[in-house]
Amino acid sequence: MIRGMYRELLDLRGGAGVLEPYVKKAREELATKNLLAVQTETAKTWAGRAIVAREKGSRLDAHEYAHESIEHAALSGDNRLLDEIRAAFDAADVEY
Repeated sequence: MIRGMYRELLDLRGGAGVLEPYVKKAREELATKNLLAVQTETAKTWAGRAIVAREKGSRLDAHEYAHESIEHAALSGDNRLLDEIRAAFDAADVEY
């Protein structure tokens, strides 16, 4: 595993390497969105993952996803979003 990670880091020296698809996606995203929009969408994406993980019976994964969602919602500065996400978690029995 360490060797694989080292190889990936070496690939980065010549450009984005293994991250190239993600860099491309980020370029496209940031051409149309600011940080606030990214934080808001990220919070909602993690919230969706938390709810689905709970539906699948994985409380631990749901809790981890919920934590990420709450973090990004808080970073957005939008208290209404934070309240909406918490309410959705309560309704779906997701611990956060």
